[in-house]
Order: sequence, then C-alpha cells, then structure tokens
Amino acid sequence: MIRIEAKNEVGLAVADLAGNAAKQAAFASIVAVNRVASRIKTAIIQEMASKFDRPMPITLKSIMVKPANKQKPVATVWLKDGQLDTSKGMYAMRDIIGHEFTGGARLVKRLEIRLQRLGILPAGKYVAPGKAAPLDAYGGIQRGEVTKMLTQLGAWAGEGRQPMSDRMYSRLKKRGQVFKQKRSQYIVKRGRDGSNIGIWKLISKGNVQCVLAFVRKPTYRKRIDFDGIGRHIVETQLPQEFSKAFEQAMASSGKKGAWK
Repeated sequence: MIRIEAKNEVGLAVADLAGNAAKQAAFASIVAVNRVASRIKTAIIQEMASKFDRPMPITLKSIMVKPANKQKPVATVWLKDGQLDTSKGMYAMRDIIGHEFTGGARLVKRLEIRLQRLGILPAGKYVAPGKAAPLDAYGGIQRGEVTKMLTQLGAWAGEGRQPMSDRMYSRLKKRGQVFKQKRSQYIVKRGRDGSNIGIWKLISKGNVQCVLAFVRKPTYRKRIDFDGIGRHIVETQLPQEFSKAFEQAMASSGKKGAWK
C-alpha cells in the first residue's frame, strides 16, 4: 500500500504562501497527488503484465486507488483486499497474489483443499500442472478438466465416471497405482515409498500421462516492488505535477469552472 499525503509531500513548497495563493496551493496539492496515484496504479499494472505469465484480467484489475479530497487529502494505492465472492468464501486478490509482492509462500488453492479432504493430496504437498494437463489461456488447468477429474475421484456425487478397460485397470491396480476409486479415467499414482505423487490420466489404451503433480511447498521471490515503484514516482513526478496544477489553479482563480 502506498499513501500519498498532500500536506506532507508538497508542504515545503507552500509553507510561505498566504491568502488566495495558499488556498489554490492546497487545491493543487490534492490534484497533484491524485494524478500521481493514478500513475502509480498504471505503472504497477504494467509491471504485473510484464512479470506475470499470462495474467488474468481480474488480476490486472486488482490495483485500487482511493483519491484524496479536501476532507481527507490523502491518496491511497493498494492491492484489492475484498473477497471476490463472499457467498463462496473466496479469497481476496491480496491473499491470492500477495506473495508476488512480498515473496514467500502462497495460499493453499481450493483444488488442493479438495484433494486433501479426499485423502489424495499428502500433507505438506501442493499441486502443479503435469505435462498432459490441458491449460487455459492464462496458463491454469482448464476448469472443465478439474471438474471432471474431481468428479471421477469422488469429489462430488454423481455418475460421471468413464470406464477403463479391465486389463488396464488390473495392471495399474497390481502396480499399486490405483487409489480407492472405481474404474476411472484418472488414476492417483504412488511413488516407490507408497505416497501419492500425482494424478495421471488415461489418454488412450496403454497411454497414461500426468495431469497433476504433487510437489513440495513452493516459495516465491518478490517480483513486484510495490513500494519501490510508488516512491520513485512520487519523488520524481509529484513536484512537477504540483507546479503544473498550482500554475493552472492560479491562472483560473476566480473563473468558476474554467479549470479541470
């Protein structure tokens, strides 16, 4: 979060002013910090578009600005912290992508929670797309694939299971690669130590490939320097923006509605 206080940021420039000039300077300072806040938002969105792999539109729209006004001359730029859908208990964007701004671990995904509840995903493990996973335009596993996979693995009730040949099922079961569920297009594969290592999919007869790998807890490096970008823009652009706004304010002083 970046907070730009008009009084603090341009206070020295207006300290010796009085009368109408002081009044116009106070107004100009609010205009200036709002312009700068808007530029910070644009710069951070551009940085996200550059650093993230195929970011979703909702991700790029997660940078918010609360403009300054006369009553509260403080402009704020922050990462959206309201839940996306309170009826479903969905996370806020700040929770979902916050690790990109701070580094460290990410939140557990809803898919991971579902697989843990099924007893499929081992404790402390996370998921990553396998080489056979069909991806959407943003690099995530297609929603339809996830729905079908969870249905067949018992996440939801219903008869959505697709058949597997007796021969293939028996062979995989003998190898210990079938986990509890009835014949399914999806198989929970186990490693040599008997722990689950991922979910494989029967692509065709004799062709089983990984769609979801179980991996160790991922850690992320900080990719977006929110504060750094914000402070740089404040330091390099606010003085000019204030001077421009003040000049415009003085020129239009007394001419109601003449300046926007």
